[in-house]
Amino acid sequence: MQRIPPPTRVIYALLDPEDGNTGYVGYIIPPRSRSLEEAIRRGKMPPAVDAWHSELAEVGERPRVQILQEGVAAGSVRGSLREELARHRDQGIRLLNDLVPPHLALRRRMKKEKDRKQAWAQVAEALREHLGGPLHPPTGSTVALSDAAWARIEHLPHPSVEQAADLPYERQEAARLAVVEAELAAFELADALIGELQTFWPDLTHMYGGNVGREVAAHVGSVAVGRRRDDRQYLGTLCALIPWCAISVAPWYQMATAGGLVHSVEQFVTWLGDHPAARALDLIAEEGFWLQGVLSHAGMAVGWNSATAMVATAVAHCAIEVPEALHGDIIRVLRGLMVAPGLTEPMADLLLRLDGNALQTLGPDVAPGIDERLSLPEGTTARVLPALVAQLGVSAGDALREMAWRSAKRPPTVATPDRSALSGLAGVNMRVVSTLLIEAGYLAPPPGLRPGVYEDITRSLLTACQATDLDEGM
Repeated sequence: MQRIPPPTRVIYALLDPEDGNTGYVGYIIPPRSRSLEEAIRRGKMPPAVDAWHSELAEVGERPRVQILQEGVAAGSVRGSLREELARHRDQGIRLLNDLVPPHLALRRRMKKEKDRKQAWAQVAEALREHLGGPLHPPTGSTVALSDAAWARIEHLPHPSVEQAADLPYERQEAARLAVVEAELAAFELADALIGELQTFWPDLTHMYGGNVGREVAAHVGSVAVGRRRDDRQYLGTLCALIPWCAISVAPWYQMATAGGLVHSVEQFVTWLGDHPAARALDLIAEEGFWLQGVLSHAGMAVGWNSATAMVATAVAHCAIEVPEALHGDIIRVLRGLMVAPGLTEPMADLLLRLDGNALQTLGPDVAPGIDERLSLPEGTTARVLPALVAQLGVSAGDALREMAWRSAKRPPTVATPDRSALSGLAGVNMRVVSTLLIEAGYLAPPPGLRPGVYEDITRSLLTACQATDLDEGM
């Protein structure tokens, strides 16, 4: 008996009835008893196409059908469909074929979140093993606020929402309004304290700018007014530790929480173990909500936070394997540092290993073309451009510098990670991470400095100094 060949397929496109743009490309077995358009309309479609059909039906429209290929053999229809999809995509046409079904999108998102959580946990445990934990806290440091500032903090009202809920109904609204007014008063006082608080850490402002000084002072002020105060000495100790928390501890806390290793300050203290940072945090753990706010949100910057900057720097020097789920985060930080320039040799190696196209962000490699046009020996321009940029007294613009680096096929490097490429507290944190790496033996001290000087300067940035004539400011 002669074998009947399987029916051929038709590859079609669904077009928007208004502008004629292609929305979907598919294939179907030609129907025998009804029209091709009716068979397509009644056939099973992806959810995104069904939603499109419904939107058009609401205004009395339906997609137009365009035949792309007829008589396509069953065995080759998938290949032919891939070719049609590629042709449309090459023309910049966005197709509903490319939309992931909601249940698959949710599954992928959940897997991605799980992979990132495991990656952060893996890196957090590795860095704790290599570096021990955050930079040690300042010792014997205190913030002696002015009498005027203390009086205002001491007398701030602190009604609670819980207390308001226990009152008779007719008094609850007034009680809730009192809570709002108290929060506004605390916010205004915290803002008013910034100028005074900045005077206790003048080197931060001097080295990193007024914005960093204000950001640190704002964190201190927010904690200082967060709850009722009756112990001035304790408040001085608390305020002295907040900059260290925001700059040195926050990246570790953010990293540990991202990995699901901790969910509170108390758990974080336990995770740190017998580390000086754990003992210092234990002294102020009763701050709870306000302390957790500083640790969770300090050091945020555009594109990354302090935790990501710390990890990108530390894993390169400690030779820690970067989990694939964090490759994109690390690449963004290292690319941002590349043009500062702010990469060390290990950081440049890590960037090129994770991102083979990193140098393309600097622009095209012009050296080979110049060699050819000027009939120069191959590689001449690639050697001359970096030498020109590095020549003392030559003022090179960003474009020329980046062309030189691109032609050299190697990012420029520095001895110590540069703070200038990172804004806000993330920039200060880069110095703190460098200090940890130096103390652990993974990074050499900056050239020209005696051993210990760089580390001492870092610690002085986080140590409150005594300010004078503060009462006049309030």
